[in-house]
Amino acid sequence: SEATLAKLRVKEMASIDKKSLIVFPAKGGKAKHTLTVFTDPSCPYCKRLHQEIPKLNEMGVTVQYALYARTGTGTLTSRQLSEIMCSPDKKLTMDHFFQSPMAQSNGAKCQAAEGLDRIARVGPRVGLKGTPHLVGDNGYSNAGFMPAEELVRALNDAS
Repeated sequence: SEATLAKLRVKEMASIDKKSLIVFPAKGGKAKHTLTVFTDPSCPYCKRLHQEIPKLNEMGVTVQYALYARTGTGTLTSRQLSEIMCSPDKKLTMDHFFQSPMAQSNGAKCQAAEGLDRIARVGPRVGLKGTPHLVGDNGYSNAGFMPAEELVRALNDAS
């Protein structure tokens, strides 16, 4: 049932090291929801969702990015993701690749980038078939872009 799948998704998401996530905290104190987004800077719908983050934060949603290379390991995107994770300013570097998804990258090696492998393994276990893939702290799951208002409504309905 969906309730059983939601519990399994919550358990799988808990196995991701928080240091492997890029967090955009909710505004105004305690978050009403935490949403993990499997995202890829080369994905146009991920870019659209990225533009909704300020609205989601204002609506009380903390957004955590789980960087996921939909093109696989050893690709330009996977090198970009490792560069993001090793950057002193992850958000700025991620914004750069969202604006220029074909920007060259040699990748980077650091402890933070090691978490990308775990994210790649967890993704399919929570139903990921493409990006963006959304998983709420309540086990809610959805594939694809949704405007902020619709997304918050879906998270509330799933609670």
